[in-house]
Amino acid sequence: MKKILFGISILLSLNTYSHAISSTDSDYYGSCFPKEKSVTQSFVIDNKTKEAFGYNLKRISKESPSPGAVISTYPLKKGDMKYIDRSGPYEQLGHQGLALQYRQGVRYFWSSVGNSYGSDSGSYVARYRLDNGEIKEFTTFKLYQDNTQKNITPTVSQKQNYLIAKMSNKTSHEIRIFDLEQFEGVGNLSVKEKYAFQIPRDKVRDKGMAFQSMAGDSKFVYVLMGSSKVGQKNRIDVYSLSGNYVRAVEVHQGEEDAAAIGSGTHYEPEWLTWLNQDNRAQLMLSIAAGDSGDRRCIIYGTGIFAD
Repeated sequence: MKKILFGISILLSLNTYSHAISSTDSDYYGSCFPKEKSVTQSFVIDNKTKEAFGYNLKRISKESPSPGAVISTYPLKKGDMKYIDRSGPYEQLGHQGLALQYRQGVRYFWSSVGNSYGSDSGSYVARYRLDNGEIKEFTTFKLYQDNTQKNITPTVSQKQNYLIAKMSNKTSHEIRIFDLEQFEGVGNLSVKEKYAFQIPRDKVRDKGMAFQSMAGDSKFVYVLMGSSKVGQKNRIDVYSLSGNYVRAVEVHQGEEDAAAIGSGTHYEPEWLTWLNQDNRAQLMLSIAAGDSGDRRCIIYGTGIFAD
């Protein structure tokens, strides 16, 4: 198999040393195992504190109809990493989406809103901070009109100047981009986006791929389209902020590693985030590898740098 594209690879471990991966990649950094049976849906890197945060779902109780979100904290360093802290599950947080923003020196997170919030929970995102395992200053913002079908997926741009959100309906995925400075009070921002564009579902579903996640910088939105099996196609589609299609970047990172884990069949690109390296910010890709109930979260560099 050809050498994994884009060179530099970084892997984070989200569990114990017994789950370390013997990577075939010469730039191996660490291994990742969330210790939960569910997959790490989202992750974000705090370049200021050198920490990483993983986001997975866990059933709250036997009586609960829907799961809550668990957020785990890990040190961002070379080698296998053990989690520093794990909190949740939080019923008020949704299926996926974890982004990070500093406001007046204080760290806040962004996520989708859980179904328990109401019948139109898919119209909202939440901003909050974590304090000793408790959610504080939980604030919701309405970004889309009522009756959206699924949770919004939010992300914060590399320089923390935009909040970028994705909402799905039957025919398309709608991307809306907001100035973060607008979010200083509770309110309806569903008609206050700076940019907006739609990606038809039939384009995303090309050759079995699904809309997995996205990231952004000051000029572009990066949309991760992924499958779930070794050997299937995956890519990152690049759009301008106004929605003009720029290019596609094929994704192969970690496929050889995935083929060596468990049955060697599962390879699912999951999420995108930014890592500061040598005065530049590189777009990082996480994959899920391994068999059901034993999934690892492995992170690689893409060779894409922020503008």
